[in-house]
Amino acid sequence: PLHQPLRHSICAGETLSTIAVQYGTTLRDILLLNANNANNSAVQKMHVGDVVLLPMYCSPPYLPPIPPPTTHAVISGDTLNTLAAKYATTVAAIQAANRMPVWSHNLHVGAVLTLPPTSDGTANRATTSGRTANGATTSGGTANGATT
Repeated sequence: PLHQPLRHSICAGETLSTIAVQYGTTLRDILLLNANNANNSAVQKMHVGDVVLLPMYCSPPYLPPIPPPTTHAVISGDTLNTLAAKYATTVAAIQAANRMPVWSHNLHVGAVLTLPPTSDGTANRATTSGRTANGATTSGGTANGATT
């Protein structure tokens, strides 16, 4: 149907105010729309999973696309420190992206590492010209630093 209100399922940590901002509406409009809905706790206490009705003029929130991960095939001489510098990230971020223990700095030639996205959410790119402008991808290897 054309004029049905939007429905939003409440997630952990959300409030009606944050939902209103997210959808470009007002708290007042959400409360008015949900005031007579006995099955909805919007005017009482919200619970995760409750459905809130939103005015039909609202648009779903904008979610930027998630870039595909950038990878790097380890070659002789690579270290976590040199890769962190090359890709403008940190050793800890590379370790986390590859589920490597924080104490592990071992890299194996041929292993394929996933590089974490940059702080602005874009795919990571090398900061200097070189063999992997966007991270070389090879077949085989693992993304967790295991020997291949």
